[in-house]
Amino acid sequence: MNRATHRAFLLCLFAVTGPAATAAAQTVYCGPGTRVVSENGGGTGTIEEIGSESPHVGWYRVSFSWSPRGEWYDPSTWKLYVAGTQQRCSPHRSATPAAPRPAPPVDDDEPAPVAVPRPRPQPTAAPRTAGGSLPAGRYTCSMPGAGQFPVTIVDGRTYSDRGGQSGRYRVAGDQVTFESGSLRGTYSRILGPGKFGLSLDQNSSFYGVCNLKR
Repeated sequence: MNRATHRAFLLCLFAVTGPAATAAAQTVYCGPGTRVVSENGGGTGTIEEIGSESPHVGWYRVSFSWSPRGEWYDPSTWKLYVAGTQQRCSPHRSATPAAPRPAPPVDDDEPAPVAVPRPRPQPTAAPRTAGGSLPAGRYTCSMPGAGQFPVTIVDGRTYSDRGGQSGRYRVAGDQVTFESGSLRGTYSRILGPGKFGLSLDQNSSFYGVCNLKR
């Protein structure tokens, strides 16, 4: 396969159905049974469960017509919307502020209590996957407009595609570089445990997502 043909194959493989919505969306709680759409299309799916065990804590498992068993989506990196709306899904319910309590009566004989400042909670950084290699196994890659295709991570340096063609890859931090084989020339990043994204443009969103089959 010459370079021009390979480029055309990749462009066809990573075609998308349309741009993601750019309007600001209200975030709402979405539980199991909610009908949703992905930020990059791919049809309407149904939330089957919210993950409660590692590595999918707080993730959504969404079933589609092309994936009845469901695919895992991390809502912090992959936007899901309530079908037919611009409301972005969150796995957490919004907290309702409690009504203020009346102040206790003041005893003139007792000194007024001194207010002690309460420490502000510090934001917790999202866990990052350590670099070095991808977990070995068969991955199912999903692409809006291109369906699904398998990629097998053989070991810490080798992968193969659906046709059995092998290639080499390396990982630096969370960046994955495919050095040879059919995925050479694509850009990839580890999105979570057993999950990496694929793109033709280094500065674009990862429209292709590959999940390790458990």
